[in-house]
Amino acid sequence: MSVHEMLHRSIGVLTLILGLATALPTAAQNVQNGSAIFNSICVVCHGNPPVGGPETAPNRPDLIRAAIQRVGAMSFIQLTNAQLADVAAYIAFLQNPGPDPGQPTVPTLNYTDLWFDPSQPGWGINVTQHVSNKIFSLFYLYENPNKPMWISLPDGTWTTPTSYTGDIYRVSGPPPTGAYDTSKVGVVKVGSATFTFTTATTGTLAYTINGVTVTRAITRFAF
Repeated sequence: MSVHEMLHRSIGVLTLILGLATALPTAAQNVQNGSAIFNSICVVCHGNPPVGGPETAPNRPDLIRAAIQRVGAMSFIQLTNAQLADVAAYIAFLQNPGPDPGQPTVPTLNYTDLWFDPSQPGWGINVTQHVSNKIFSLFYLYENPNKPMWISLPDGTWTTPTSYTGDIYRVSGPPPTGAYDTSKVGVVKVGSATFTFTTATTGTLAYTINGVTVTRAITRFAF
């Protein structure tokens, strides 16, 4: 084999290796970051779950890069190789949303809103989902017909893309008149709660307060 042929074959092998390195997922991929990028740029045209191209590129940042370069409407998108890898990893996660070792579970949607049961007026839940996907929630319930009860879920964990669980606390304090007496503020752990969202507008809330467990259907409040 001549030197020219050896160089030619070596270049071919190197090209193949580089191509595989681009196509294969890397350990640096971050599903949560990919979710943030996809849902701020790509979701407008492709929706979520994605259609029209992205669904064919799980763990294939090279295909996403090629599409951006080929389609004029996407020419404004400027993403690094690491960001493209994150997006490709997120697409793969959507197609197989099982546990992802080393990565936090990414919720399917943002569930920030007021939630309640239309058949049970008088109580409800405020859900605030931070950009970090952590949820802070307040339940406004009644201990008896004349005594309101405020329950707080300040932190928790996404156990699946549609289920969030955490400890809940009963909070109390002084009246909002006169000097504020911080010694009257009370925060007591009373149990735990789990949100299970079945659609973008429906779900269930299961909570245990002082040993009593309740499960209620909840609906996103429509203004």
